Amino acid sequence: MSDSPVASGLRPSLQTNRRWLRRAAKRHELELTNSGCQGALDGLEALLAPLVLAVAEPELRAADRSGVAIGLDADDWASRWARFPRARALVELLTAQWRRQLETAFTRLNQDRAGLCRRLGIAALPPISSLKLDAGDRHDDGQTVVLLGFVDGTGLVYKPKDLRVAAAVLELLAILDEAGLEPALGRRWIWTRTGYAWEQRLEHRACDSRDGLRRYYRRLGALARVMQLLGAGDLWLDNLIAVGEQPMFIDLETALSPGRSDPEATFDDPAHAMARYLVDQSVVALAMLSMRVSPGPGLADEELGVLAPPGSFCLPYRVDADLERMAFGEASPHRDGHALWSHRQHAALLAEGEGEVFVDPACFAEEILAGMDEAQRVLLVVRKRISAWLETLAGLPLRVIRRHTWLYGRVLRKLQRPALLADGAASEALFAAWRQAAASSDAALVDAEIAAFRRLDVPYLCVRADGCDLLDGAGAVLVAAAFDESALARARARLAGLA
Repeated sequence: MSDSPVASGLRPSLQTNRRWLRRAAKRHELELTNSGCQGALDGLEALLAPLVLAVAEPELRAADRSGVAIGLDADDWASRWARFPRARALVELLTAQWRRQLETAFTRLNQDRAGLCRRLGIAALPPISSLKLDAGDRHDDGQTVVLLGFVDGTGLVYKPKDLRVAAAVLELLAILDEAGLEPALGRRWIWTRTGYAWEQRLEHRACDSRDGLRRYYRRLGALARVMQLLGAGDLWLDNLIAVGEQPMFIDLETALSPGRSDPEATFDDPAHAMARYLVDQSVVALAMLSMRVSPGPGLADEELGVLAPPGSFCLPYRVDADLERMAFGEASPHRDGHALWSHRQHAALLAEGEGEVFVDPACFAEEILAGMDEAQRVLLVVRKRISAWLETLAGLPLRVIRRHTWLYGRVLRKLQRPALLADGAASEALFAAWRQAAASSDAALVDAEIAAFRRLDVPYLCVRADGCDLLDGAGAVLVAAAFDESALARARARLAGLA
């Protein structure tokens, strides 16, 4: 991309922000290597590239027809930005968000360095050799998960959200281990702070033996049973890292879920209602062992549960390969006109010779079931401790996924198309269409979604563990009594029925 048309449009901003980044690290007494600096700038480039492409797209298409290359000097770009003032404003917004994200992360890293060094088992923080800012969706004015790596091979995960519930779930898993769960579940640390958290950074690793794979799947079965008891959700492959023999869920903010009130669901048939209830009570609702998603009309479903093999998965986002080749010199990975996403860290692999192989999880179905049985045995032993543990969750925020995140992603991509960037009325028409399509939803929820779209954010919604009100990321009530039953009440009922 270094010599592409889009690269020429990005270059001035990246040069300016490289200097800012160096100064910011120095202000907070942090050492940033060249690779660490480049990682952060790669994150900014990924944010801005769609907007730079959009303002150049009309000329790129015309140039493709005429054979005359577009101008790439400063005056050419100034003229393009003048024709797309909304794009210019969004570039300024995204850049400010990127800077604020790093400034906040650096401030907290500096303030917390003593506690982090203790957890990492080191005397002082080494130079930062990697910074990855696109390890999750953007929420609440551009905040994202940040992956940090240091030159000594250690690393951290910074999450700008309240993760007390995730820390509590790890405490529950420790209770099960102490009660004799076999094989024991893996340990990792989370350090919760006010409004944010630091986590141990995990690395994907293959199992050394087939017996190790068997233990992996027993542990996975045990986790499935525990999460079923809690009423968890969103435990798909992107939220799991296979660390040798240990399946480690890295996103536990949906470990409990409230009873959903669905105004569009009416069941005149009692059998239909009972079937839905039974599915909701089963491991199917976890989106863990299986999660089938359609990337688009006429395309085969993708399996995105944690048992899926490593590989490339088709996403519901269109790719214009010809335009990308004109703009970047090459097209992003795609199949049937849709973006491809490569993922392997969820997969339990077996080290074999100099390589690694994936063994069909169907070979370990008995181990998964045995793990569920083992978890059931231990849950019965410690049910009183679990009851007391549940009460510690009162008041803690849980994430709620009201609509599929990929639906939000499609809206955000559309907002960065030339037609909507050139004409403010076109963007407002899209928001009006969203309101109409979401007519059954509460107006305050739709307003919050649109406010997030204007910042190019994925809307972030939550609920208190013992509450039924739908909240925004700041804790303000969007929809009162949005749920039929609190997450805590549901978990209490499941625990009471444990037998």
